[in-house]
Amino acid sequence: MKVETPQILWNSESDKGKNAPLYSVALQESGVETDGGYTHVLATAGNTNSINLWKVSFTSGKTGSSSIFQKSTKPLNQIDWLASLSRHDLPVNSVAFSPDGLHLVTAGEAGSIILWSVPVSKRGGGNGRHFWSTVTKENDLSVRIISTHCEGVCDISWSADSKRFTVGTIDSNVLIFEDKHYATNQCSPETHQKDSEWQVVFRNGEHSAFVQGVSYDPLGVYIASMGSDRTVRVFPRKTPPKSKRQVLRPSNAPRTVSPPQEHQNQVARLLTETKLEIGKTKRIQRRCVHVDEVGAQIKQRLFVDESTCESFFRRLCWTTDGLYLITPCALWHQDQNDESPSFSTYLFARHRFDEPYKVLAGLEKPSVVVRPNPVLFEMPESELEESKENQSPRGGDLPYRSVFAVLTLDSVLVYDTHHDRPL
Repeated sequence: MKVETPQILWNSESDKGKNAPLYSVALQESGVETDGGYTHVLATAGNTNSINLWKVSFTSGKTGSSSIFQKSTKPLNQIDWLASLSRHDLPVNSVAFSPDGLHLVTAGEAGSIILWSVPVSKRGGGNGRHFWSTVTKENDLSVRIISTHCEGVCDISWSADSKRFTVGTIDSNVLIFEDKHYATNQCSPETHQKDSEWQVVFRNGEHSAFVQGVSYDPLGVYIASMGSDRTVRVFPRKTPPKSKRQVLRPSNAPRTVSPPQEHQNQVARLLTETKLEIGKTKRIQRRCVHVDEVGAQIKQRLFVDESTCESFFRRLCWTTDGLYLITPCALWHQDQNDESPSFSTYLFARHRFDEPYKVLAGLEKPSVVVRPNPVLFEMPESELEESKENQSPRGGDLPYRSVFAVLTLDSVLVYDTHHDRPL
């Protein structure tokens, strides 16, 4: 394995030589290299009102030698600045590309959301995402400013179909926005498509403090949020009309850990086409660690408080397959007498939010952000003897593994869903 850590040493012209801290980054495939490979566009934002776009070219790193210690003067990655987007008035907290590559949504302390979109005329052949690598100025993009009527936005997450996105705000709200023209554009030829127009279709204020992280379920069933009130809330989609319920639970579907791909596709289409309606919220806050002689439960909080976690963000996420919800800022008590709980990260199994499925404990400082790798990896054909000690007892339930990164206050760790320790 070859590893290179690229550094971007410029983020703000107004910081008097001190680089403004980054609060959010987003990466998406865009553009084609001369060798046929794809380049990527990276969006960065932080303690400044500007968003910067960068063109990132990843090379294979092949040098003709199998030695991982071979020295090379040529960097494995090439980073070039493309443009700055400066419509925001205050610092930007979050940026996110839509899965279809047509939109970049940005938001921050001013409370407004800006949608930077590939112009309709540049989306020909379904290749709109590749337009980003040619952007050189703001005017190259279609811009739409949306008011949230909230004090500020901490985090953003897209639905897998790019029809909706959700945001978490400083004044305790979770909002979901929907593209009014999504269905029309899906059915219209490219020459007759309209610019997206976004409207609020859901607003919830159940959190009692900042909503510092949100995550849209890749399968479209749940929206999860995490706040500084030390809770995670999971909002489920309501069950569609009876005539369509059989699609969600087909009687002839084999009972496996992961639903068949065809069934997943049917559910995704159904949830995209039906009106967004949210059911009863599931709140994740405490777990039972002991039941006394009279049947009373002794519970411990699952997440750290603000004084322990000095971060403005608590960004949770789902694994790419949607089978696990991963939450940072976790505090794990082994039992009721545990006076030194461990900083941890939790994995909650899909549909089962009462108890963590897996606890990634032993962190020196609280985790604050979790992000998944979009690629699912095959399980090793044979497990090595020395790895058994590091393997989850239930790690063999799936024929593949999801890989994800956990960011703490001072480090980055990479895990997979098969093991309990960092890779």
